[in-house]
Amino acid sequence: MASEVEICNAALSKIGISGNNRITSLSQNTKNAKACDERYATLRDLLLEQHTWNFATKRLQLAASSTAPSYEFEYSFPLPPDWIRTIEVHDNENGALKYRGSSGTVTTIANA
Repeated sequence: MASEVEICNAALSKIGISGNNRITSLSQNTKNAKACDERYATLRDLLLEQHTWNFATKRLQLAASSTAPSYEFEYSFPLPPDWIRTIEVHDNENGALKYRGSSGTVTTIANA
């Protein structure tokens, strides 16, 4: 898989920047490296949100929060720090569940 720097250099190349203007690190003190560093994570996450990529999909069981949601649903589950989007929420008995995601949590009617 291509590194962040390789991806950024490919993008720079697409807009006509090459040779001595290529970057060696996102923390490099150059205009191009700073531009790549400012945008890379945001654009990567945007692309990951746009499709259900097999390589970027995790199935996991979340631990319920001790704080009940204040509306519509009975249970709240904090999302992991590397979460980008929720595709589906299931429980062991009912299969797919109605859910809502907001503020770093997913809420639903069923407990884990």
